Amino acid sequence: MRKTKIKDKKRLNIILNRENAKSIPYEQMKNIRSSIQFASTKELKSLIVTSPESGTGKSFVATNLALTYAEQGKKCYWLTPI
Repeated sequence: MRKTKIKDKKRLNIILNRENAKSIPYEQMKNIRSSIQFASTKELKSLIVTSPESGTGKSFVATNLALTYAEQGKKCYWLTPI
């Protein structure tokens, strides 16, 4: 299994993909996606990942959650402040 890594200023973040589809973090992202879909009465049009503190993994969660939605054929736009 090959992992794709992006160098962050503070640490390395792993972007999950089909090549590491059997990993625990990848399965957890799919579990979060399924929980969000199950809890929604209608199809979601937008989703915001937020936290009051920096460095809590918002970008990691938002990026990988968007990837799991994209794998289902959903349109995903990931926006982050510069």
